[in-house]
Amino acid sequence: MRPAKKYKSRIRKGDKNKCRSRRKLNSLNINVVSKIALKKQSKRRPGKQGSQQKVGQIETLDVGSLIDISSYRCAIAGLSNKAINEPDKCDNYIEPLFHIARKRGGGSDQTKSIAANLAIKSIGILLSCLSTSGADEESLRAKKALDEFSKILASKLTSNPVLVGLLVAKLVASDFRTPNDTILSLCLTCCSQSTYKQQSDEVTRAIGDNLEVVKSIFQLGSMSDCARVIKLINGLHKYSFNPQLISLIPLTNIRDREFSANAYFQFQFHKVSKDIREKLRYAAVNETPDVVAKYKKVILEQVLALYFKILKNPRVKSCELLITCLNGLCVFIQFLNLDIQKDILNQIICYQDRQVCPLVTLTSLDCAMKIMKYSQSSLMKADISWIFDSLIDKINLTDMPSGKNNDKSFTTEISIESNGCKDKLIKTLCVVMDHLGYFINPSCDIQRIAQLVSKLLCFTMLCDTTNAKILLTMVFNLVKKFPMLKDLFDEQGMVISGTGKFETCHWHIAALRCHFAPKIREFVAEQLSYCKNSTFDF
Repeated sequence: MRPAKKYKSRIRKGDKNKCRSRRKLNSLNINVVSKIALKKQSKRRPGKQGSQQKVGQIETLDVGSLIDISSYRCAIAGLSNKAINEPDKCDNYIEPLFHIARKRGGGSDQTKSIAANLAIKSIGILLSCLSTSGADEESLRAKKALDEFSKILASKLTSNPVLVGLLVAKLVASDFRTPNDTILSLCLTCCSQSTYKQQSDEVTRAIGDNLEVVKSIFQLGSMSDCARVIKLINGLHKYSFNPQLISLIPLTNIRDREFSANAYFQFQFHKVSKDIREKLRYAAVNETPDVVAKYKKVILEQVLALYFKILKNPRVKSCELLITCLNGLCVFIQFLNLDIQKDILNQIICYQDRQVCPLVTLTSLDCAMKIMKYSQSSLMKADISWIFDSLIDKINLTDMPSGKNNDKSFTTEISIESNGCKDKLIKTLCVVMDHLGYFINPSCDIQRIAQLVSKLLCFTMLCDTTNAKILLTMVFNLVKKFPMLKDLFDEQGMVISGTGKFETCHWHIAALRCHFAPKIREFVAEQLSYCKNSTFDF
């Protein structure tokens, strides 16, 4: 107590008043500062609590109050978490996301666009996680949300095709039996490069994802799924046809599905191993033979309509697309009856006459030969002169020797070589020659066959050793079939009846006898000696 008295004794009367005033001022400042701080904290805390309440009661979110990206992200994250944790109330949480996707929130246009893309991605992920199979109330709500979302995606296809393509592939891949026709149509449209404005890695990824999804449907889906997809492909715009998409249609594999369905339902009550039963069940997709037969008819009708829709369209200039259709036609031709096969064969004959691209013409020949093969004896007696005409026309040489005593130089050029389809021509020739034994007979026009032999020998001069031997085998097989053709190898040549012109291949034979490859020289010498000594008694 004594130090306190000393302290008081040192303070004067006026100084005491000053100290009291200072203490009051300091206490006042402290109170003011603390009140200001409390006010700031109170302003912040209700905001945080309010945001937490919004996340907790996110279904009552006022989208118009969102004005910046951070608030949009917070709201979208809260909605997504709630929808995943409470799937029974998912429609309440997805509805605000739809409002954000339609740009009904606040903020600038750029902010709304960014938020809309975020909302669309979130909706796509949510819908792919939710089950839409079944008839319960939850599935019906999910299907309703999917229908509403498909409309938003369709409206966004022009402005942001990459985003739509990636989301559609994810949605269809989650369960390709349940998405509506709008989603499947968007998936098929996103398989084409023409849907996108530019080429980039994201575009390539979007196209690849959608093509992979469609491939899975054709390989693993049921016959009804395949028929549904082919029908939607048939309804696409003509400029949306992608050769890669059209090439997936033969993966339907009708023959294996018929066998699997019949085998499974025929032997399911017998004592077979569990592994075999599971394989049959997986391959048949639990479809009865009647269901397979029903959708087989639908698929064939849609496929033929699609292929000829493309082939008969004069505006389709893509050789790859035309070749894809012809190759697909070769796959499905075996399931058609004889009358339809005859009609298709006549259409192909007329079609290949109008084609300029050699690859398309050669593919048409392959398709025609397969039709004649499947028809067995019915079309074997058909007029095949057009086949020789097509082959002679495609082996278009600029410097053909005609008549006797004509020289030939090595400046011969083959037009089909410049089109990059020399290998395709040789393969087609092999197919044709393998089947000509069934079709040609001694009454065929010998003039066409002589021209074909002459062109084949000219073509041999421009090929490597392997292909040259293949072509020479074709030539000598024709000579064995028609003995009068051996006059083509003489210097005097062969007189074509009715024209009085000479046709000779003496120069080519002389050049082949001196070929740089020993195998070719030996093969030509062996075949010529056989032709000279043989009586050709067939």
